[in-house]
Amino acid sequence: MNTEEKLSHREISERIVAGMGFVYDLFNEMSSFFRMLIDVLQSSDLDLLLLKKRLILPKPRDRRLTSSADEYVKRDMGFIAQIGVGGDEDDESVDILENEDIEADQKGIKITPDSQFLAVRAILYDPEAAKKDSFKPFVVAAVLTTLNRFPKGKALKAAGDKAKKQKKFDLKNRRYIYRAIIQLDPSLKKGQEISWGIPKYKITATVNSIVANPLVEFDTEEKFNEFVESLINLAEI
Repeated sequence: MNTEEKLSHREISERIVAGMGFVYDLFNEMSSFFRMLIDVLQSSDLDLLLLKKRLILPKPRDRRLTSSADEYVKRDMGFIAQIGVGGDEDDESVDILENEDIEADQKGIKITPDSQFLAVRAILYDPEAAKKDSFKPFVVAAVLTTLNRFPKGKALKAAGDKAKKQKKFDLKNRRYIYRAIIQLDPSLKKGQEISWGIPKYKITATVNSIVANPLVEFDTEEKFNEFVESLINLAEI
């Protein structure tokens, strides 16, 4: 350990305990935040079907390959819900923090030109931005519309001249839609397109509306309620 000051073993231990304690408190607070957010949205007049049962998001390929710390520290949390599909899929209560694979995640989902999704992401940490003192934790929410699928790799070669975007298609596994959440960023603008890869295909979606709040602003119940209202307004547009 390279430090400007020489630390005793006791001081090192105290710093580790303090740091890990803060991480535990942060994740407990964020879990409570999302539980409250999901409960309020589902009890509103919005017609939402929660697709993502867990708050821990899949890691992009570059992070899986280069950041071993991500195996232990989750710096993204979030969920995604489909708008206008008839409410809850079943009555079974599922713990959104369950660590095991959720069977519901394996179910497919049909995409049509009318499909809309409400995606919410908490960006808790960015190591590169933090080095430049330019990072602030954010909660970002967006309504995603106009989903299209494009063949890639071998599928593109097989399609040849017949390759074209698909506006109506099936996603065999719901985790493929979860990857949209990772694309959310405070810098996104209304009308901007995001994209992500799945086996054999690339998916694109249009940011129909977006709101981004620094995490530190959620310091009162009033601020939380204002954010919930903004999400409801997004989903109703």
